[in-house]
Amino acid sequence: RLGEYGVSFESLFSAVVNFTKAANEFHGRLHQVDMNNPIAMRIMNDQLMFLERAFVDPLGLPDRKFYRHIIFAPSSHNKYAGESFPGIYDALFDIENKADRKS
Repeated sequence: RLGEYGVSFESLFSAVVNFTKAANEFHGRLHQVDMNNPIAMRIMNDQLMFLERAFVDPLGLPDRKFYRHIIFAPSSHNKYAGESFPGIYDALFDIENKADRKS
């Protein structure tokens, strides 16, 4: 049904593969860093900080501008739960509900 709306996850799947590879490489470097070297520790910490910032959208999620993290956010449809990839979840939820109304 997603194809009817021109939705493809190929870019997301590709990004996940690339991210997994980069994360594994970072993890390997993390185990090799000299914990007694404050500069080396600072470099690793800065990389983690910038990684987290990469997942923050300054414009916020569609229709929920106050939530800016694109990976984790409270669910817009269930006040007791959070969602992974909330923008995608909300879009799929809206597509499903729109399809239900047509039936």
